[in-house]
Amino acid sequence: MKNKRIEENRVKILEAAGRLFYGKRFHQVKVGEIAEAADMGKGTIYEYFPSKEKLFEELFKYSTEKYIRLARKAGAKKGSSRERLLAIVFNHIEFITRFSHLDYYIFHINRSNIQELHSWFQEKRDQFLSLVGEIIDEGIRRGEIRAMDSRLAAAAFTGSFLAALDPFLIDLEKDGKKIAAEVTALFFQGAGA
Repeated sequence: MKNKRIEENRVKILEAAGRLFYGKRFHQVKVGEIAEAADMGKGTIYEYFPSKEKLFEELFKYSTEKYIRLARKAGAKKGSSRERLLAIVFNHIEFITRFSHLDYYIFHINRSNIQELHSWFQEKRDQFLSLVGEIIDEGIRRGEIRAMDSRLAAAAFTGSFLAALDPFLIDLEKDGKKIAAEVTALFFQGAGA
């Protein structure tokens, strides 16, 4: 019971921090604001996270884990491999729209903090590529996708949609689903005439 309450409080703090980091830059968010948003005392926040930097690191991990969970759920839906891959891309759009602050921090926060997470993040990237690769393998078995190296295809597909759906370059809410459909069509139809 105590462990469940501890985890619930931890998640409550992370969710509150996420909402605040969504709208403000790292240095603008104060621990007192996070405490207020989580309906807790400032000291309680420090009981769970020794610093704002550590809280953000844990928020990054929490958000990444959530991204993978939601991608698995999206990719597990019934349908063709094309429909399932498109569902994963739509999940990406929804997630990045909701957690757009993560992109900013990945590229702008002190690089040493992110470097400490490198091997952990690599493992999560591999989990995501395996998920996409499994869908591609199933598509190959069904005859929906020609025989190919599914790991390479997963990396190409993922790299394509990540580059095309860069929230710094396009309005994801306005153009995201259209571009996602085009990237998925390009993957399935190729670029040849």
